[in-house]
Amino acid sequence: MKSGGLAHLVHQIFQRTGLPPDEFWAKPRGAQLFMLASTQIVLEEERQREKALDTLRQGR
Repeated sequence: MKSGGLAHLVHQIFQRTGLPPDEFWAKPRGAQLFMLASTQIVLEEERQREKALDTLRQGR
């Protein structure tokens, strides 16, 4: 996985939602997979947005 792997994604879920890792791991596997995939999508969108802003800043 990108973004530092599974531990990084679980950390992001905790930081963004307040859901502690023990509660994440207690969820059904399908819910875990959804949360991980959703977090990956958000992180990738943020990376793309930051990259676009950097490109704009360099053009000035």
